[in-house]
Amino acid sequence: MRRTFRTTVAAVAVAASAALGGGLLTAAPAVAAPLAEKSTASSQSSARSNLSVARGYMNLSHTQFAGLKKVKPFNWTNNGCSVPTGYAPYMKTFTSSCNQHDFGYRNFGSATKGLKLDPTRTAKNWIDARFKAEMRRACKTKYKKGNPLKLCNTAAAAYHLAVNTAGDKHFFG
Repeated sequence: MRRTFRTTVAAVAVAASAALGGGLLTAAPAVAAPLAEKSTASSQSSARSNLSVARGYMNLSHTQFAGLKKVKPFNWTNNGCSVPTGYAPYMKTFTSSCNQHDFGYRNFGSATKGLKLDPTRTAKNWIDARFKAEMRRACKTKYKKGNPLKLCNTAAAAYHLAVNTAGDKHFFG
């Protein structure tokens, strides 16, 4: 409502100035400055909103994340799971966790054409930690206890180690 009111007031001011002989060029600078400030403020607000939404998506469980509708402006591309040697049997178990991790890298990091929401070491470490937590959650869901659970958690640790030590080029570019 407020935006519509300001736009209407600006249009009326330009029209009134023209009617009084001031012409559009005289009135335009007085009206254009507040509109430009508003546009900058709006884009900053939009960036903060995107960051907040993306953080929310990253804080979901991997299964909740998998069920999300893929909305703009986020980069939803993923390449599934890149598998550390010897851990191929867990690719399917970790797919939704890997996709969530890819979302984090593509939208927070600076290496892609994504949003570059927070291309910092802190953000990368947080995304990698979320990845590990969600893989462990996937392990606990699939393997309730015993050796299969331990092996799955070992695989999760290996996947995490891989992204934590070799993921910089994919996050930072």
